[in-house]
Amino acid sequence: MLLALVSAYVYARPAKPQSPVFQPASNPYAQGIFANGIIESYQAHGENINIYPDVSGTVREILVAEGESVKQARRCWRLTTPCNERHRPAEGQADAAGSLLQELKAQPRKRISRWHAPKSS
Repeated sequence: MLLALVSAYVYARPAKPQSPVFQPASNPYAQGIFANGIIESYQAHGENINIYPDVSGTVREILVAEGESVKQARRCWRLTTPCNERHRPAEGQADAAGSLLQELKAQPRKRISRWHAPKSS
């Protein structure tokens, strides 16, 4: 009986965690979250919902509060996607090119009559 009590005590003690073999990666998002996960339903007949963004980016605005009811297809947050950030300069260049095109179209052009076109040799 004494042997059983001693062995139960020895084996019930939690083991010391081993030191890591390598240093784990630090969190690059000090003030952010990784927005993949599951929204769990409190209802017995409810269904858990997997959430994941179609594109990656920084959360610009959170549109729901904790504990608020959410229906299907409701937007929960707005992202500032890296794709949008890269395209902003290109949009400005496209607008400038469009203005230049409108200016060039507005300039008078020399009209060539098809009846008096130069003869080719």
